[in-house]
Amino acid sequence: MSDQIISILAFLVLISIPFIVKWAELKNKTTTFQSKPTKQKLDIKNIKKNPVQKLPNQDSVIFFRNKHDGSVMYIGRISDEIKIIPAIVKVNPAAMHRIIRKDLKVAHAMVKAAIISLSKGDVQLATHLFNIALDNKECLSSGDKIKVTKFYEVYFNRKCENEELEGFYKKFANLSIAIEVDSSDADLYYQRGNAYAQNDEHNKAIADFTKVIELLPNSDCAYYNRGNSYGSISENHNFAIQDYTKAIELNPRFAEAYNNRGVMYYRKDEIDTALPDFQKALLLDPHYAHPMANLGNFYERKNDKYSAEYWLWRAFIYSNKNDKEFVDYIWRRLKSLNYFFNYK
Repeated sequence: MSDQIISILAFLVLISIPFIVKWAELKNKTTTFQSKPTKQKLDIKNIKKNPVQKLPNQDSVIFFRNKHDGSVMYIGRISDEIKIIPAIVKVNPAAMHRIIRKDLKVAHAMVKAAIISLSKGDVQLATHLFNIALDNKECLSSGDKIKVTKFYEVYFNRKCENEELEGFYKKFANLSIAIEVDSSDADLYYQRGNAYAQNDEHNKAIADFTKVIELLPNSDCAYYNRGNSYGSISENHNFAIQDYTKAIELNPRFAEAYNNRGVMYYRKDEIDTALPDFQKALLLDPHYAHPMANLGNFYERKNDKYSAEYWLWRAFIYSNKNDKEFVDYIWRRLKSLNYFFNYK
């Protein structure tokens, strides 16, 4: 009898060990969490309640409110001026004049923030920031002074024309003005190139992506997007293949570049050369539906309809159901195979 009791107690001890270990881990984890500093974000709206705010994990970031006139003052360095400056301007524009005179780096960041605001279509905020920069022109570098001057020359000459534009084309206009203000910003060319590509203006997109490559020779995304535009307008797919190959050289894990290069080989009727690219894209991203669909097409060309239907079904399962065009295409391909059952 005593042996049975000992066995039961030993069993209970054994099964309780994992719970004890888990409890100890949770306790230790809780202690560790409490010992870490709480993450804090700069809250411009609460500056009146908190005269001094400091952000951890950044270098000497302090904003405080002047008790006499309520202005927000900047002290020390800040690593994210471009995002914070528009917020300060919206709360207390007068503070920016004092902040600029305190640190000339903020003046440069404000011009940059103005150009970004302009490229995003927030012309009112951009104009406000440029106005502050103009009022404090002595604090600007020679390069920033040129950008401010160009903004007034270019934007206000086109203001009436831009006001007649709507929607998508207004985005082009604002980006084009931003590029004229700062022609060395690769990101602006990249944004406009994408906008042109979405609007099927691929020749203009190619020109912008080429400019991005001039400014950033190691931009794999610029090569990839230029390859997409070449593939959309040219029967000679070699230009697209060259760009995809360069994108892969710069980023060997670029699954989309492998897939699209395979598509170009497929269109050139070099289907055996396309196969390794589809397989590599799927190896890098096992849930990537497009190379699955392309493998389905490949095996259909090889008269292996069972394998073709297998890959098309997988493409349907992993496809983004919001991409109606792609989903409809997969259904049409499956219906054309008509192998396992008939679609009514």
